[in-house]
Amino acid sequence: MIAAVELLAYVEAGVEICFRSIGDLVFLDAATEAATPRSLERYVNPEGMTCGEVYDNGAVVLVATITEQDSWLELSTCQATTTRTLRLRADLGSSVVRGLAPYNVTLVASARASNWFKLDILGAGGWISARFARANDIRE
Repeated sequence: MIAAVELLAYVEAGVEICFRSIGDLVFLDAATEAATPRSLERYVNPEGMTCGEVYDNGAVVLVATITEQDSWLELSTCQATTTRTLRLRADLGSSVVRGLAPYNVTLVASARASNWFKLDILGAGGWISARFARANDIRE
């Protein structure tokens, strides 16, 4: 079974989309000629629904949870600057949130997986989405 929502109207501010099942969210961006799919940051709300916020026209599709297939790489000198406030996840792709990484703050990243940076924020270690962070000086 496929669960999806298509947003056809103009989206001025973030629109929250929720599904009753647990899984990952993929956004098919209608602004591109070939509806480019991209992973959509998701969270589980208090009612146990999988939710995400959409800021553009397109379709949101609920898919089976994607496991992080990449092993992570330890870094010796890397900093990541957040481009928005981000959830600090307990593990790669986890829905367990340990805290928040503030907007426009530069932190030391101790590891990198394809879509994630491992950080320590005030003693709380966890992972943030690399999609919303700029990295500099990545070295193993």
